[in-house]
Amino acid sequence: MKKKLCFNLVCLLMGLALGACGPSPAEPNIQATHTVTSTLIAQIAVAPTLTPMSRTTSTHTPTQTPTPTNTPSPTRTSTATSTPTPTPTATFTPVPTDTPTPTATHTSAPTAVPTSTPTPVKAASPLAISWSEQMVYEGRAGESRWCQINMTYTNNSTQTYSWPDYRPVFQIVNADGAEAYAVFANYYQKSQGWPNGIEGTPPDIPAGSSAEWTWYSVSEQPGQSCALVTVIFQDWLYIAHYDAGGQLVNTEVQPPQ
Repeated sequence: MKKKLCFNLVCLLMGLALGACGPSPAEPNIQATHTVTSTLIAQIAVAPTLTPMSRTTSTHTPTQTPTPTNTPSPTRTSTATSTPTPTPTATFTPVPTDTPTPTATHTSAPTAVPTSTPTPVKAASPLAISWSEQMVYEGRAGESRWCQINMTYTNNSTQTYSWPDYRPVFQIVNADGAEAYAVFANYYQKSQGWPNGIEGTPPDIPAGSSAEWTWYSVSEQPGQSCALVTVIFQDWLYIAHYDAGGQLVNTEVQPPQ
């Protein structure tokens, strides 16, 4: 409708413009124009007014479609069939055959060849000594005592042994066995007032010969005794042990270490 009215107005304006450009209209044309104008105005007055319609917004609420539940399928019941019992079949069991027992082969152990270990040659002692079986004691001044023994030397070498290489040592011990002191043995000589003593010093011992000497020493305190007599000769050690009563206990010969 609105478009139609706009079209009529445009036509009216065009007609007026054309009339103004032409010869002066007659009276009837003016009346006609007035009539057309009145008609258009009446149509405009009568034209309905377009009233905008309110737009109703419809809210669509979705309807929840119920989810179909799983309909349990019918359970198929199997009918038990009888299982045939297997008939036992005889199984062949092989009979073990006699396994031959291996015969032990006698292997003789190799005969060990004995190796001869050379026996070390024991060096000959350069000196042999014979000891008195008894240590002789004699009283001296006060509690002091003389102690003496006889010794026989044998020269086993081809050399001559000279004084004082073979001079012995007396070891004096206390009553409890503890060592008191050690002194070189003395010998009887005339220069010391012994009538039967020797002149000068003991003589040499020639090779292969023997010599006998009496040696003595002195104990100073009560209970002391001459317990040991030793000779160190060419790194050999010769020992004689005597008890407190003077009896020979044992003897030892120790080679050089």
